[in-house]
Amino acid sequence: MSKVDVTSFKPPKSIVIVDVPPMRYVANIGVILPVLQGFHYSPKADPFFVPELHVNAKGDYITQGFNSGLVVASSSPAQGGVPLGAGIAGGMIVGGILQASADDTQQKSRQFDATVRQRLPKLDMGAEFVAALKQGLEAKGVAVSVTRDAAAEAPRLRWARYNKDLMPVPADDLDRYPAVDADVLMQISPIAYYMAPGPLNAYRRNTTVCVALFNGRTKAFLGMQTFSFSGFNPGLAYNRYESLLEDLDNAAPGLRDSLLALVPKVVDVATGRAVD
Repeated sequence: MSKVDVTSFKPPKSIVIVDVPPMRYVANIGVILPVLQGFHYSPKADPFFVPELHVNAKGDYITQGFNSGLVVASSSPAQGGVPLGAGIAGGMIVGGILQASADDTQQKSRQFDATVRQRLPKLDMGAEFVAALKQGLEAKGVAVSVTRDAAAEAPRLRWARYNKDLMPVPADDLDRYPAVDADVLMQISPIAYYMAPGPLNAYRRNTTVCVALFNGRTKAFLGMQTFSFSGFNPGLAYNRYESLLEDLDNAAPGLRDSLLALVPKVVDVATGRAVD
């Protein structure tokens, strides 16, 4: 896994944060592992961000098609997941019943994002994460600004790319985005969702943030590192999708809280402090 070498740059006095589009609220059956190298800033992560984004003249988000047929990170092998019946002898009736039940629940969960937004319209975990990150950096004496020039698209590495080994290297084309007048340009790819590894497992929070740092003036790639939330709250573990919905007033903010718990690590690495 790649890490930021904090000895390769001086602690910045100024940082520009690249804003992200609204994050999608996801409840998934099947193993999806955003912590793996090459997941963030790639098409694999796109289902965790709201599709069909538009930004109006005022810079406000206008979202359409929350449920426009997007297949949220599936448990099928084609989507990079683990088959729901894995470990159960092929052809067994029990396996078929579990698969059918899981498929039905997975269909219902496509409405999870719309349900959260309808019930908790003021909750915006991505915006709250960026605001907390800005506040945390400013508390360290860093001048911070936020650019929304890529707010209408899922996060992609700006001045870097993945090589064949899925390691980040400098991009071939550096001209798509101009340099910024700041010591560091910071990209973030936050993902927070509920995952049940299989149909017999509970939904639990799975939260990661991948940070990519660049020299804002020269566009030099400084490094990238992924941080994972490791806290466990038994009150936010749900054996049934229906239970997750019934406790949505706590469950959805719980995703936001797991993201905010990673802010100190992101602040530390961005300001030149090594973090494991």
